[in-house]
Amino acid sequence: MRKILALLSITLMLGCVEKTEEKTWLYILPVGCTDNLWQQDWVVAHDMNFSTYPFDQDAQLFQEFLKTRNITILEFAAEPYPISQEFEDCTSCSCPRGDIYRVLVPAEEVEKANKAGLSQVLGEVACNTADDCIIAVDCCGCGKGGIQKPINKNHKKQWDGHLDCSIAKCSGRPSNYPYCNTSLKLSCKYGQCHLT
Repeated sequence: MRKILALLSITLMLGCVEKTEEKTWLYILPVGCTDNLWQQDWVVAHDMNFSTYPFDQDAQLFQEFLKTRNITILEFAAEPYPISQEFEDCTSCSCPRGDIYRVLVPAEEVEKANKAGLSQVLGEVACNTADDCIIAVDCCGCGKGGIQKPINKNHKKQWDGHLDCSIAKCSGRPSNYPYCNTSLKLSCKYGQCHLT
């Protein structure tokens, strides 16, 4: 009987423990011009006057855009983000502009946030701690015009499998790709592997 009462007491206590809220970091890579959804909303509300869009308030307007779609912003971060080499010379409005917005939302709002243009971190770069991350290098490496990037260590085999070094064309000159800065250290921020 005592054992039953003890088990019942433990069960009741566990039932009273508050559940930890599940949260997910999402991100969006803004593109050039005023081609982002929140910018288009602003332009429509301001007589289609593209030239007066307040780019200095862009991050604030982005957050307001999410709130109008009933997306809860638990945390927000804006930071520079390296543009991959394929887009370095891109001048189209659809090209990434070189920064990233990150938003922490309740897990139950992920689908709603996806519809507003936010994406989840890909498994290739997802992490819980910095120990989950390694630096992956392409065929050329930073010393010969290539790149390196932080990825989840469990995806190293997949990364290597995409490389075909028999056809790689290396410039032979040191790369200026942002992640090639030798002073950068591996870290895990916003649920994603970083070099900072």
